[in-house]
Amino acid sequence: MKRILAAVLAAVMLVSAAVVNACAAENGDTGQCGSYEYKVTSSDKEITITNYTGSDKNLMIPSRLDGYKVTGIGSFAFAENTKMETVNIPNTVKAIERLTFWCCTSLKEVYIPDSVTGIRQAFVQCTSLQNFHVSSGNTYYCDIDGVLCSKDKMAIYAFPSGRGGKYLVPECITRFSAECFTDCVNLEGVVVTGEITSCDTMAMFNSDKDMTDGFGGICNKDIVVYDHSGSYLHKAARTREIFMNFCPYEIGDVNGDGKVTAVDSLLVQRAALKLVKLTEEQEYRADVNLERTLDNVDAMIILRDCVGVGSKDDKPNLAAKVCKEFGIVKDPL
Repeated sequence: MKRILAAVLAAVMLVSAAVVNACAAENGDTGQCGSYEYKVTSSDKEITITNYTGSDKNLMIPSRLDGYKVTGIGSFAFAENTKMETVNIPNTVKAIERLTFWCCTSLKEVYIPDSVTGIRQAFVQCTSLQNFHVSSGNTYYCDIDGVLCSKDKMAIYAFPSGRGGKYLVPECITRFSAECFTDCVNLEGVVVTGEITSCDTMAMFNSDKDMTDGFGGICNKDIVVYDHSGSYLHKAARTREIFMNFCPYEIGDVNGDGKVTAVDSLLVQRAALKLVKLTEEQEYRADVNLERTLDNVDAMIILRDCVGVGSKDDKPNLAAKVCKEFGIVKDPL
């Protein structure tokens, strides 16, 4: 008899639990499963993760919690987690909200699946971030050398803020989106190789003052934007439509007279012999073979180009330099 009563009681408890879960799905209730807290977002048993208290170094976010499908990650859900170095988003998540990974200062690698259709400045102050890895089946996003871009490869959405040095923008990029260079405190320069036709005023090239974007994102006033004279960015900088440190260039035109001539070649030779000292901008224009040193090879490439005998390897223009550095196949200009 006791066994029968116990079985009946267990069945009643299971039914009650099912009723509670159904109500939670309808009422937007909250729950907890291990290190995850969540909120039910629909009657179809879908949830959004709202908080994580774990300390995994390489985190694989589950696609289901307590039988619910994880379709969203809420604002601040993983904020200030300093243990996590890599994170894999499950192929059920549709949206990653603003500031989801705020101040995850050890985070280096982010893996984004096919299912994600919305990312809203989720990685603010992730100051160690090196790469975004986007699944090839995603129809909204892609990555170009670890930089988060639009699927059509025309817009940059987020540059990994842990990187430094100069960033050579691929020729296919035409737009810098809002906050795409947030927190890039070690980034020295952004070198445009194609044609930028649109740049959000909050892309974070602020040369007026150090500031934040209101959510803790830092504008780096020391980033230098390199682009051709007369370009869209050049005009925007001159009219103060967009605050930035802008530097017009023409690779090979070391003396800045608007032409690449034998005079530039001679100037490089003198610099290689330590007879003259070039400015940083002049050194960038003069280093036509990308070896990051100035020598007679650079001078010879410039001279050969001037007299029209430059080979396929002698390309003293920026587009060709970028092709060489990124391994892009391009006809000589």
